[in-house]
Amino acid sequence: KDIINNPKIDNLFKAIIYQENIIQLGEEVFEIYILKESLIKELNIIEVAKSKAKGNVKISAELLNKIIATKSFTKPDGTIGYMSEEQKASVYTSANRDETLSIVEGVAGAGKSSTMSVIKEAYEIMGFSAFGIALSWNAAGVLANETKMETRAMDSFLSVAEKNVLNGEDPFNKPTLIIVDEAGLIGTNQMDRFLKVVKASSQTIKIILSGDSTQLSPIGTSNALELLGRTVNKNCIGTIKTIRRQDSIPHVEAVMRLRDGYSGQALYIYQQQEMFKWCEDSKDVIDSVLTDYFSDLIEYPNQTSLILSLSNNEVSAINQEIQETLKKLKRISGSGYQISSTDCSSRDPETINLYVGDKISFRKNDKKRDFEVKNGKGEVVDFMIANRTPGVIEKIVSLADGSYDLHVRLTGDNSDLTTIVNTKKYIYEDNFSVPIVLNYAMSIYSSQGQTVDKVYLIDGKQMH
Repeated sequence: KDIINNPKIDNLFKAIIYQENIIQLGEEVFEIYILKESLIKELNIIEVAKSKAKGNVKISAELLNKIIATKSFTKPDGTIGYMSEEQKASVYTSANRDETLSIVEGVAGAGKSSTMSVIKEAYEIMGFSAFGIALSWNAAGVLANETKMETRAMDSFLSVAEKNVLNGEDPFNKPTLIIVDEAGLIGTNQMDRFLKVVKASSQTIKIILSGDSTQLSPIGTSNALELLGRTVNKNCIGTIKTIRRQDSIPHVEAVMRLRDGYSGQALYIYQQQEMFKWCEDSKDVIDSVLTDYFSDLIEYPNQTSLILSLSNNEVSAINQEIQETLKKLKRISGSGYQISSTDCSSRDPETINLYVGDKISFRKNDKKRDFEVKNGKGEVVDFMIANRTPGVIEKIVSLADGSYDLHVRLTGDNSDLTTIVNTKKYIYEDNFSVPIVLNYAMSIYSSQGQTVDKVYLIDGKQMH
């Protein structure tokens, strides 16, 4: 109240909002303001979306049904599953229409990527090139593996495409389907640039935005997916609400409550499932987590798991303790191969030992594609080792120059892929440390994009 009723603060606020670069929206009583620059970008997005509203992009229902009929997957219980009615409907709203921009809304684990694979296949049959875009390289790698199409991080795509436009070149050389994954994390700044590139092309471009507009908004900018959801034809928006990745009904319900902002209700569901453990202090928390971690490891050896914390120091200590225990249990093997490790070039490196069987996480994008990635048949695939790509070390080979070749099987959504990474070539060039860390525990921020069976979340004062 002291701040609100302070005349100096009030005058300062008025001085700020009456500058030319700040615009008031609606009636004054609502006190809603926007930067002029942001408003212009939002209006540009709407203008481009409407100007490119229709084109020769409609796929016949007959072809879509034919492709859908071939799609099946094996459920955790061993039975065969097929596309849900929600997924099928999203295929039709995206591909069986003349509109050049469509949206598929859905929470994580709802099956958006498998839906996109059907659409991608249909457009390729019709002579389109298929291209994927995601906010990060790690998410781009997951989308590429699931849809089998070339995929890039948004910033990387824009840097190349915008240069083409500036040089008077068309950024696309044929009719193209562009699937933008995790579109709910794409801000208006990037979306404005992206749509300008599309507008500059003479080719027929079909855009599908796949994501969740209700998740956390992009940092420092507005939610472009929410804006476009209010702009495009409502018949071009497909919604997939059913979570297929999780089998537990209460857990699915809790996720939906969190998605819709009802965190209290979600926590109540978790409490009813006896998923909380109350501890005396931070040491008791760590001891409890490690006890549960190893109990589950012994009882469910094929289950994937991850410990999450907000503290990087806590993460490092837990990783070291788990590794030492795994050595005693003979779950990892070898004499230990030392590397200077860090998860960020600006952070001081630490010396860690790597063993065969260790879970690791790559922390740097291999943009130059120095390291080949192969599938289960031994074929080289178009996949980039990206920041936060997880894996398991299957073999370590010492070389004459003192470096190691790490034979790694990728895990999570890319479990059929393998690679060999050299510890002298895969480095941060400013401090020569190896951007590989142990992956038994991670910070909450760094865990983005990982898929595991079970998570142990360490609570603390920082969480509140």
